[in-house]
Amino acid sequence: EPVKDKEHRDYSSKTKLVKAADIKIGVPKLSIGIVSGIIPGLSAPQKRDLGKTISDLKKQMKEGLGPFDLNDLRDAVARDESIKENSKGPLIGWIDSLRELRLFGKTDNPGIVDLIKPGQLTVIDLSDTISLQKKQIIVSYFAERIFFERRNKNVPPFLLVLEEAHQFAPEVAKAETAISRSIIRTIAREGRKFGASLCLVSQRPVQLDTTALANCNTHIILRITNPYDLKHISESSEGLDSKSVEMINSLRVGEALIAGEATHFPLFFKVRQRKSMPIR
Repeated sequence: EPVKDKEHRDYSSKTKLVKAADIKIGVPKLSIGIVSGIIPGLSAPQKRDLGKTISDLKKQMKEGLGPFDLNDLRDAVARDESIKENSKGPLIGWIDSLRELRLFGKTDNPGIVDLIKPGQLTVIDLSDTISLQKKQIIVSYFAERIFFERRNKNVPPFLLVLEEAHQFAPEVAKAETAISRSIIRTIAREGRKFGASLCLVSQRPVQLDTTALANCNTHIILRITNPYDLKHISESSEGLDSKSVEMINSLRVGEALIAGEATHFPLFFKVRQRKSMPIR
């Protein structure tokens, strides 16, 4: 029986929790664009070969052979005599490395339409996943898919909140260790036209991609003492004057500064107590 609690509201009926261990990415839903984001080292001929193989398998699926997974993709690449041997070996190696992540299946779980519903909070909990590559692939794939479906008006407007955003859009990182950075930049730049909003949360803003940060219209800043973080924020937040930046240093717990499009001038405020039920 639920605990009676007059101060807090129970939002559990409006919240969907998805654990990283239960997530599956449907291989038939992958485009060569998404694949080349996941495997940044692909050459143009390899993209062409892999794209053709995926297209052939999708065609066979429509003809009644059913959905396919990475094993089927690997077999199809190995069988295809039109793919040169010097391209085939690395492709099979990459597919094998993706298989080891145990992240890919024949269908998506959860489905994109189940993830985004009006009035629903969906929490994708990545805390049980150690591999940063796996986390970035999950963020990259679902962000790509929901942005694509939103542009085609197949899902309602949404707000994508990314905790530890510097892990997913790092400022200094090679493409293969920043798999999700490109789609985050795209949503930050273009999302508002389509009703696809983005909220980046980070305790290390100096490590957060400047392009994504500069495209955030409003900044909510809690206490920051690291001079590098402060400098990074003052350079990327147009609404901040030097006096406000100085005051960020001395904010107390629960106090914050909001600057940018949401207010005409930097505004200090106190964050209210939560109204949602604490986890017991």
